[in-house]
Amino acid sequence: MNKNSSNLIETKRSYSEQNALLNIIIGRVTSKCDGTVLPGVTVKIKNKAVGTYTDFEGNFSISPIDDGDVLVFSMIGFKTQEITIDVTNICPSNTPCTKLLYVKLECDDIT
Repeated sequence: MNKNSSNLIETKRSYSEQNALLNIIIGRVTSKCDGTVLPGVTVKIKNKAVGTYTDFEGNFSISPIDDGDVLVFSMIGFKTQEITIDVTNICPSNTPCTKLLYVKLECDDIT
């Protein structure tokens, strides 16, 4: 391999790989019933092996996020909530970005 050809070999990521690495959703989960923050809420990307939990102040961060991913928020005593992420509306001009998301979980009806 000559000196010039070695310069042609470089690691490149496709747009979707770059996008997936940089699109991050951060947010806070509270109770719709009384407005308190909810620590310990499970936050998952539906049909993927990616997930996290909210911290003691109800905050979370999850990535990578792709267009059309569905975030699933669940906790005992609350209704599970799903939110579809539209990366094209969140990140204008196909620019990878971070999105702030506030989620209010409804209390589960106890009968």
